[in-house]
Amino acid sequence: MRKTTLIVLGIAALAVACNKSEEFGAARQAEPKLPEQPYNYKNQQFAAYQWTVDNQLSEVTDAKATLGRVLFFDTKLSVNNAISCGSCHKQNVAFADMGQFSSGFRGVQTKRNSPPTFNVAMNGQLFWDLRAPSLMEQVLMPAFDHVEMGMSDMGHLIGKVQSTDYYAPLFSAAFGSDEVTEEKIRIAIRDFLTSMISLDSKYDRSINSDMGTSSLVGLEKLGEQLFNDKARCASCHGGTNFSGWGGANIGLEMDYVDQGVASWTASDGNVGVFKIPTLRNVALTAPYMHDGRFRTLDEVIDHYNSNIQAHPNLDFRLREGDFWGFGNGFEGDALLLEDPFTGSSSSDAAPVRLGLTDHEKAALKAFLMTLTDYSLINDPKFSDPFVYEK
Repeated sequence: MRKTTLIVLGIAALAVACNKSEEFGAARQAEPKLPEQPYNYKNQQFAAYQWTVDNQLSEVTDAKATLGRVLFFDTKLSVNNAISCGSCHKQNVAFADMGQFSSGFRGVQTKRNSPPTFNVAMNGQLFWDLRAPSLMEQVLMPAFDHVEMGMSDMGHLIGKVQSTDYYAPLFSAAFGSDEVTEEKIRIAIRDFLTSMISLDSKYDRSINSDMGTSSLVGLEKLGEQLFNDKARCASCHGGTNFSGWGGANIGLEMDYVDQGVASWTASDGNVGVFKIPTLRNVALTAPYMHDGRFRTLDEVIDHYNSNIQAHPNLDFRLREGDFWGFGNGFEGDALLLEDPFTGSSSSDAAPVRLGLTDHEKAALKAFLMTLTDYSLINDPKFSDPFVYEK
């Protein structure tokens, strides 16, 4: 009986493992399936922010982004062919992951929650701890991470790609030569991620392009007003991407197990400072924060409303008083912790208590839901080309 039970459990575990590489009932295939004519990555059209889009896509080509798509979803970029970038960044949840942490090439979990990969070209420093100064530098870091993808060196990675038959025509189309180099791999993945633009939410379609205001009504409109005023959200999450440059300590705890930016800058002023993420598609990207501690948007709103901790590095925008202004930015190896308008230190002020009512919390959540872009999660040009029906 015990042996039978173990066999059944083993089959079940294998089924679960197989299902992790399947989407919409289609099994993962050995080679990518691509359209005869490349998808349109270069000339994307949106109801708003078109200048931003055109500027961002100025150097992108359809051929390079197509190659980047294959590289992004190819498990061959891991040491044991077990995991791809797309394994931890799933399209159906806006290219985040559904778990608190993600599983690497050996099944070991990452130490941080996987952030979404859309609109990354609108950001400055990347990763939760801001250690990557640009997208070009960031794109291959996971491939050489000892937990995530485990590749030993660039030569090994280039060799695997070079020896895979379906890459020769893709590199030739993108670069005029089938030679595989580190720079070409970086450019291709960068172009694919640069083209992964999410600007087609209900909120975006409600914007009056002349006046710059939305036509949201009811609870959603109240939530928008709260976002920009009483709830203080816009002081960190602003601009086209509802994000901020640099990072902030948001008072999650008094004694941070994960030191954040301080883990690589060795600056006490950076303890507990993490990247300010985009709030676009936030309804899809649970769980939240660098460690995925909050399962729901309600928990996130409750944190900011009444549970911010009085950490010495707490961002000035989350202190009582008039600490409004620009986001924290790098100055040497430390982050600014002063009000840029007054020069006042925020270290002596208590954490803000927003005092949102239940109705206001519901309104704020309703507004955040309008930032969901369903076209992004259904767009075939961003889908896994290795998952299809034969």
